[in-house]
Amino acid sequence: FFPTTQTRYRPSSKLIWISLAIGIACLGKYHGFVLGLGLVGFCTANSKYRSALISKWLWLGVVVFAITVFPIFYWNAQHDWVSFRFQLGDRFAEYDPEPSSYSLGALLGVIGAQIGYLFPGIAFPLWWVTLRTFFSQTLQRFTRKKSSIDKSSIDESSIGEEKRLYSEKISFILWSGLPTALAFTLIGGATHTFPAWPAPGLWSLTILLGVAAADWPRKKVKRWLQITA
Repeated sequence: FFPTTQTRYRPSSKLIWISLAIGIACLGKYHGFVLGLGLVGFCTANSKYRSALISKWLWLGVVVFAITVFPIFYWNAQHDWVSFRFQLGDRFAEYDPEPSSYSLGALLGVIGAQIGYLFPGIAFPLWWVTLRTFFSQTLQRFTRKKSSIDKSSIDESSIGEEKRLYSEKISFILWSGLPTALAFTLIGGATHTFPAWPAPGLWSLTILLGVAAADWPRKKVKRWLQITA
């Protein structure tokens, strides 16, 4: 995804392997579908990578993905789509006689439980860094067009290239982890959830926490490690 030179991104056969990996993830957990949508979102939101969505390699990858997840759909077709019906609808009625309601109290309970199993020393800085990075990336996206003419000479330099590559990698991490972490946290106000649901997204987002901690003063890092120990 991230060429080290200033050449444009060119889709390659790696997209097939990525599609296969996402398909295998779906066989283990439906989270894989959210991860796949997140990668599509990354390519859609970043013009440099939109070419991946119309490349032959992606469409070959879609075929490989469809073959990989075929057992899921075959089994469900033989069992009245019980798994999909439960995940998309029945689970909300199982724990709540009024599935259309949304409980802020239940959501706060989920957030509290998440803070507990992550430990406050990890949970609070993790979400702070994630949301700050998300809003920073969003603001940059809206201001980039206005300042593109003024910064054209800078973008061509090695410093500008490094900043661009860094921003793309941060965007990739956000799209890989935030949809899963946020969706399976917010859904806690509508149905019973388990800590493992948002965990895959939180694992990805810990990379952002590590990047942020690398710029912290040594004393702050030491104090933070002592708190989380």
